[in-house]
Amino acid sequence: STRSQVLSPDSPKMASIPAYSDFGKSAKDVLQGGRTGLFQFDTKVCLSGKSADGISFNINSVNKGDKVTADAKGSYKNKNLSVDATVTSASQLKTAVSYSNIAPGLKVGLSGTLPDVNSAKVSIDYVMQYLNLKTSLGLTSTPKVEMSATTGSQGFVVGGEVGYD
Repeated sequence: STRSQVLSPDSPKMASIPAYSDFGKSAKDVLQGGRTGLFQFDTKVCLSGKSADGISFNINSVNKGDKVTADAKGSYKNKNLSVDATVTSASQLKTAVSYSNIAPGLKVGLSGTLPDVNSAKVSIDYVMQYLNLKTSLGLTSTPKVEMSATTGSQGFVVGGEVGYD
């Protein structure tokens, strides 16, 4: 997700426009802590690490009542390439690969979850100083297309999203 920095209107350069899906996200995080429900009393254990060459891992386990869930995530990031793979206790393998700066501001990604072959999708993000475009296309026989656009200037931002299923 793209985050913008708040600059004063008299700053020489305005920050990039946030994605439409990020509107209201900061307020929601303050009110709900980024989760549904304000208080979380579940037991959670996390282990994480990072190597010098850009490989990181996270192992999480959550005990909710009598149910224990766990996942293990491995990530690799370098200048333009990002690869994430997560194995869940529900026997799923979630993967995402993205490459940025193919052209200035352009990022292309491919993601999916196994064994759900209908979850594969390709995403294209294009970010400029006054424009943020996001598109995702499901890689199925009946693809779902989602698009969002945001633009603005000097503290005024407007955007919208559309989808076709």
